[in-house]
Amino acid sequence: MKTIMNIVVKYTDADSRILSEPFMKLPSRHKLPDYYEVIKKPMDIKKIVAKIDDGKYADLNELEADFVQLCKNAQIYNEEASLIHEDSIVLQSVFTNSRQRLETTDIPESGPEEGTKSEDEVSDADTTSSSVKLKLKMKPRGKGSEVRTSNRRKKKKHVSDDEDDEDSNS
Repeated sequence: MKTIMNIVVKYTDADSRILSEPFMKLPSRHKLPDYYEVIKKPMDIKKIVAKIDDGKYADLNELEADFVQLCKNAQIYNEEASLIHEDSIVLQSVFTNSRQRLETTDIPESGPEEGTKSEDEVSDADTTSSSVKLKLKMKPRGKGSEVRTSNRRKKKKHVSDDEDDEDSNS
């Protein structure tokens, strides 16, 4: 379980940006109080890692359920075109691919000490990240792309009836 989370946490994009940073800790209630009104099951990577350390996950399915919840929260709260929304989709794919690779290659979840890796495991983990990087491509962002924090705060353009009449008469 730690192997999968280490891969997710350390995953970087083509610009060497660590995608997991905004997901490490939940936003402050003071800075984003509406987050806790919109999101009913808040989750962050630190909580997930703490649950792994405390042995609270019976299996990988429980771990995946929490990680998917974390990603869904980001997708619900943030606009589709926002970087954090897109990063959550990428990280969910990284998690899924890492889990599949772990299950098919039978990499031990923990070596002699929890969280440490042998040279073979490190190279496998690096290969996993590299192969995932090649498979995942981000859409280029256009001039009009803005990062917004919430769909609920999105301003909508309103067209008056007068403008519609002018268009149909032309």
